[in-house]
Amino acid sequence: MPRRKLIRTNKYPYHVVNRANNKEWFKLELKDVWRIVEICLKKSYEKYPFNLIDFVLMNNHYHMIIQTPNENIDKVMFEFNRNFSLHLRNETQRINRMFGGRYKWSLIKSEKSLLRVKKYLYQNPLKAKMIKRVEYYNFSTLSYRFNNDPFIIPLNDQGLTIKYKDDEFLDWLNQLDIKEHSLVKKNLKKESL
Repeated sequence: MPRRKLIRTNKYPYHVVNRANNKEWFKLELKDVWRIVEICLKKSYEKYPFNLIDFVLMNNHYHMIIQTPNENIDKVMFEFNRNFSLHLRNETQRINRMFGGRYKWSLIKSEKSLLRVKKYLYQNPLKAKMIKRVEYYNFSTLSYRFNNDPFIIPLNDQGLTIKYKDDEFLDWLNQLDIKEHSLVKKNLKKESL
């Protein structure tokens, strides 16, 4: 099946995901992979400025929500994935490719969809039983927001006014509904939601 034609826009944010080759786990501790993620996000941001909304690192893949003011998602993602792959291969002495293919994307066209995708991203470690509560996962931008810590690049919420320490918002984020989670995952395979 041919790859769908990329839509370059600055109007809507993208959900982007990329998975390691053969779904293999990264061969480093997550804290070390997270350090590499930060370095690569910063390099990419300096070359092609973008609005990072959310980022979640898992054992063999990552998710991000990103908006590209210069309508250049392809350049931003090429830069990030190239640097990320090179750093990972250097640290692990791997000679083969790191990722199973190019990143997958979908456009997020409404505030409601943006909130649902945020919840889906942040719940990935919860669903994998890596944590008890989403705000305690150290390898996502949520932990920075929750602790009011500066991130390596600016974080943007696309005009949403979210209070990340609000109990009601955190309870909503932590309510894992497998059916809803699966539905969002299925919808993220579409061009837009």
